[in-house]
Parts: sequence; C-alpha cells; structure tokens
Amino acid sequence: MDTTEILLRAGRLDDIDEIVGAHLIAFPGFFLSRLGFGFLRQLYRVFVSDPDGICLVAERCIDGGKLRIVGFVAGATAPEALFRRALISRGFVFALCASVAVLHSPIAVGKRLFAALWYRGEKPPSISSAALLSSVAVVPDAQHCGIGRALMYGFCDAARASGSHCVYLITDRDRNEAVNSFYGSLGFKVFATTTRQDGRTMSTYVRSL
Repeated sequence: MDTTEILLRAGRLDDIDEIVGAHLIAFPGFFLSRLGFGFLRQLYRVFVSDPDGICLVAERCIDGGKLRIVGFVAGATAPEALFRRALISRGFVFALCASVAVLHSPIAVGKRLFAALWYRGEKPPSISSAALLSSVAVVPDAQHCGIGRALMYGFCDAARASGSHCVYLITDRDRNEAVNSFYGSLGFKVFATTTRQDGRTMSTYVRSL
C-alpha cells in the first residue's frame, strides 16, 4: 500500500468508535485497553474536543469507496491543563467506565486506574512549551507503509502551529526496541529514563520543533 492512498486529517467526534477500535487492535493487553471500550471512548473524546488536544487520523479507501480509519495519533499541547479539565468534567464517567475492569482485578487495576485519573502528562519541568504525544497507532494490515511516520510528522506540525517548541512522549523502554528505534529515526532523543514502582523502565523522548 502506497501512502499516497492515505488521507490524513483532524479527528472528529464521529470518528471516536473507529479510533478506539484501532487502539484495541494495535494495543491488545495493554493497561488502557484493559479498561475497556467505554473508558477509551471518553479518553479520545477529550483529545478530539478539548482546545488543547490534537488528534489526527489516517484513512484509506476500502471496497465501495468507503473510507476506513487505519491509524491515529493523539496528544495535547498543554497536557496538564487538558487532563485537569478532563478529570473535573469526566472523572466520574471515566471511573464508571473502568468499573468492570476494577471488579475483575481490584488491586492491580484499581491502583493504576487511580494513578491514571490523576495523570497530568508527566512533562519534564525543565521543558517549556512542550506538547505531549500520548498515543500513535496503525492497524496491523496497514503497517510498514509509512503511515505511522506520516502521523508523527503531522502531529509535530500541528504542535508547532499551536506554538509548542518541542514534542515529548513517554514509553516503556523494555517493551519494544523496534518502537524505540522508530522514535529515534524521527529525531526524538532520550531525555530521561526512570524506573517506576512497578519495575517498568520508562524513557522520555523529546524532539525539538
């Protein structure tokens, strides 16, 4: 598949279900996926509708000329403000949507859910005017065609247009070395590496705009 077949555009509220579907396909077994469709629907609704949110989708034509979302990228130009507003306006709904996952694993999921609800983007204090790239995904049958790269560049362009001086992201360094190499190929550099209480090694990558 050639990337010339791909349309990149801003995400809309009527894209939410497809975005969540792409997330669940791309990230099976991940913590946010375990919280369920409803939780993810609320999360991506924030990125699409909040004034500090950025959400881009990649579409391609399928049979009959219908467009299908095959990838997306989401984040925030002012993550602390965006997540604070989300907690105030949707905190109860987030918790309610995640309640089934909490009931299945109250200790493990409940603890991480509490941390997720109070998440503010973990922006390094020494970086100013930084946009958070929260999530980027491409469905399996559209991978290795340059779509992820196009989404990443599109996000950086949108962040720059909003006045951000750099983009940062936080990833599990030990989960997938190929993903870490991908970020490096796009000009992201490791800014800091920390070990969390659960033992995961997290790396913060930064790219100047």
